[in-house]
Amino acid sequence: MYKGEEMQFEARFQIWAYGRRFYVTVDGVEVLFEQDEEGSIRAILPAEEKGKTPAKGLLQEIAAVIQQL
Repeated sequence: MYKGEEMQFEARFQIWAYGRRFYVTVDGVEVLFEQDEEGSIRAILPAEEKGKTPAKGLLQEIAAVIQQL
């Protein structure tokens, strides 16, 4: 839920040497979500992305859902 609207996104899951990663397509941008050193989920936008970036609040909500998994 974001701003009272239920949203769904296409995602890929990857297990890697240090944990797990989620690649979530948000507004046409593939955002990487991974655990930081403290165990929280962080969002990483592609360096080459020059267009419209997803709203920070939306990324925080997605990270919160991933954290619950």
